[in-house]
This record gives sequence, structure tokens and C-alpha cells, in this order.
Amino acid sequence: MRTSAPFEVTPEALEVVASLLRQHPEMQAGLIVIPSFEVFDEQGTFEACFESESFWMAHDSPDYFSQWPRVELSGQSVPVAPDALERLRGKTLTLEAHDFMFEGQKFLVAA
Repeated sequence: MRTSAPFEVTPEALEVVASLLRQHPEMQAGLIVIPSFEVFDEQGTFEACFESESFWMAHDSPDYFSQWPRVELSGQSVPVAPDALERLRGKTLTLEAHDFMFEGQKFLVAA
């Protein structure tokens, strides 16, 4: 099911989305929401926790995303996880800087 996006996207966020869509051309990319996440080093030692909701691109086979709704982003039909679509509905996908691990690191967020 393809539809126009029920959310806005800033030009800067759209550039990031376009870049992420090109990262693994042999796979399908789908937009997902991550409520929070933790980072561990190579030895498994906890380094940091990011407690803000953010949006990421997951890459898998097209079959994995076959039941997800699709929206037009960067000139492509992109599957969006149903929960991500609901979190974005009526909002704007934008970039927000956080000093999470690296100063000024930017994440895709809903505003």
C-alpha cells in the first residue's frame, strides 16, 4: 500500500534519508522507530544510553517489509513500520543534534 507521507520532512532530514537509502543497494530499506538504545564497547562494557526516540533505517529482504505501508521519500517508495508511521503522523521528521557519544551527533526525530 503506497501513500503520500502523512508527515513532513525537512530538507536536511531528507538528505540523510536519501543517503541511508543508498547504503545497502542490494537490500530493501525501511524506516523504523527506536524508543531508546544503549551502546556497549567491543568487550560488552556499557558506554552510554540514549533515552530519546529516534528514527532509523533498517535493511533486510523485501519480504520482511512486504506488509508495511509505504510512503514516498527521496523519490522512492519506502516501507515504514506501522508504529513509526503513527509516531510521525502530523509531525515533521527532522534532524536534532545530541551530544550522546560524539559532540553534535545528529539523529532523525519527530518534531
